[in-house]
Amino acid sequence: MKPVIDFLEALSDSPRFRNQLQRQEANLEDLEGRTEKLLKICNGMTEAGKVYLGQQTQFLAALWEMSAYFSSEKGGESPQVTTNLNKLIHTFQEIIKYQNVVLEQASRSVALGLTHSSLSKNASVSRSRPNEVEETTNLLLATRSCFRYTALDYVYQISMIQAKKKYEILDALMNFVRAYGSYFKTGANELFNSNTEAFDKQLEEMIEEMKTKTGSLERELEKRHAFAATAGETALGTASGGTGSSTGDVKN
Repeated sequence: MKPVIDFLEALSDSPRFRNQLQRQEANLEDLEGRTEKLLKICNGMTEAGKVYLGQQTQFLAALWEMSAYFSSEKGGESPQVTTNLNKLIHTFQEIIKYQNVVLEQASRSVALGLTHSSLSKNASVSRSRPNEVEETTNLLLATRSCFRYTALDYVYQISMIQAKKKYEILDALMNFVRAYGSYFKTGANELFNSNTEAFDKQLEEMIEEMKTKTGSLERELEKRHAFAATAGETALGTASGGTGSSTGDVKN
């Protein structure tokens, strides 16, 4: 791989060198702007993720309050409901833990990764180096060798950034994707295994049984209006019978 600008052109400070230098600087300024935008969005995404995790933590707290409510009920199905609810809450806790790992990986692999890479470390090269070149040019009459060393160093910096920019960005994003892959794989192992399948089956059977009981209760309670009419007639009959007996006693 060759430097982006020929060293001989740099040493001679030719018009071709200055033209190539200008193009490379413009290219790096464009890269710097896009990198800064990516970092800004990634940081915003990380902050939003922290807010989301905070809301999920509050959701868990509300679930524990719900568990305490069922725990306060004695007898019936409440103990079983509490036990299963607590298992589900622990599952949610594991999910949140894995989400937090992904969030940290996003910050580490993308934000910190690009920030500490040569792209950001040398992002100011296009702004500061031209001044150095200009200053060195002014000193050219005094010491031409100083300009040569500075020009070669500048070409070196630009060449290294151009060489590293592709794989450093790909490496950061690949680590982020790997974090997601690990998250989904771990989550799948956590949510879908022999233990959870047995729990899911047992919980599903329990829910269906409770639904059946609730359905029976609902059908029974649908007769409430008929019960009201029957109970009313019975009450009226009882009242009439009691009145007749009292009248007969008076006549006698």
